[in-house]
Amino acid sequence: MSAEPSAAGRSNKLGDARAYEGKLRTLKRTGALADLDAGRETLAEFVEEWWRVYAGPNLERATLRGYAILWNGHALPRLGATPLRGLSRRRRSRISAPILSRPASASRPSARR
Repeated sequence: MSAEPSAAGRSNKLGDARAYEGKLRTLKRTGALADLDAGRETLAEFVEEWWRVYAGPNLERATLRGYAILWNGHALPRLGATPLRGLSRRRRSRISAPILSRPASASRPSARR
């Protein structure tokens, strides 16, 4: 058996490379080259920018406090390092199901009087 790819295999790879190069030229020409990298940003990076650009200037302090508690206590440790393209509905459901199935009192500290 030969380690060299067949002529058809080499031809197909060359065609794929040329097609990809054409796609890159088109994306660059249309100003959409950044779209090629879309989704590599992590959820934590996205939320940090969203917080600064939108949430901070537009939401009430009480809302921000509530969001911060949920983000820091639940979403950041479980999903923060995940690239945006890796956040499928199935993955989000698998992570949120145990949290949502607990009674509300189990996730809050009890008030002492």
